[in-house]
Amino acid sequence: MTFADEHGAGVTPTSGKYRIDDIISGDIITGWTAFTPSTSSYDISITSLENGIIDETNDSEVRAITVIVYYSGGKQCTSEYRYEITNLLEVPPALYVIGIGGAVVGGHATFA
Repeated sequence: MTFADEHGAGVTPTSGKYRIDDIISGDIITGWTAFTPSTSSYDISITSLENGIIDETNDSEVRAITVIVYYSGGKQCTSEYRYEITNLLEVPPALYVIGIGGAVVGGHATFA
């Protein structure tokens, strides 16, 4: 993130906080977490756990990072960034699963 004033000049907030939410389920992934930037930019590292798929039947899920920063003089700024996570492990179910001896498990047909 890069912080700037009304004129576009870089500015360092006095403090900030962020949270990560799953948009589809409404779950809070990471509650409010405080940070203190030392310059006019700051990076938030998102872990693989925070990017984990909540519902394995979803093809993808959407996360939102909400950031609030505070400036001297009582000013604050709120921003939100949304991004999509693709479920790489989601595999469509098979129509037929044939077991030993030609028995069908979970299918729609029988074999003689």
